[in-house]
Amino acid sequence: MNRIILLLIAGLLTWGQACKNNTSSSDQPEIETGSDLDTSGFAKVEDQRSVSAERTQATTMLNDLYKENVPPLEYFVTHYFVVDAAHQVKDTSSTFMAGEWFVLSEDWTYRWYKKNMLIHQGKYHVSTEKSLLIFLSDKEDDFPSEWTLAGHDDVIILIGTSTFRNNDTQIKLEAKTTPPYKL
Repeated sequence: MNRIILLLIAGLLTWGQACKNNTSSSDQPEIETGSDLDTSGFAKVEDQRSVSAERTQATTMLNDLYKENVPPLEYFVTHYFVVDAAHQVKDTSSTFMAGEWFVLSEDWTYRWYKKNMLIHQGKYHVSTEKSLLIFLSDKEDDFPSEWTLAGHDDVIILIGTSTFRNNDTQIKLEAKTTPPYKL
């Protein structure tokens, strides 16, 4: 019995050594370096975005939604939405949106603040049927954004969609009945 155990152990050790020796540097893919790669080793993707094209697309989307002539839900126009946490793949700091909040109006406009300072405003649309929110800033050099809505009670999660390439961002909001900062 001891002899069988010794044979098994010797076999495993021999097999393990063979596996270790069988891995040569020529079997491993080489990591390329060069100007076509970013610092993480991933191939660079050329950013072919066009602010004007995306703004035109968002304007068309909003105009089509406004034609439905459905007013915003009272919940959305009677609360202030405060950023509680945000995550963006490109920016691992959890404070890149600290102090930000926004308010939605019945006329489909929004105002976005950093503490008590207005940082941008524009048009929006919330589709509860599709659980989507679209923002289009009045600033001509700002890209629009589209978000999937999720949440419960007074917590809303905005999950960026790929429509306007903000799918690397998620924002946790708290809905408040009073503004978080004095204006």
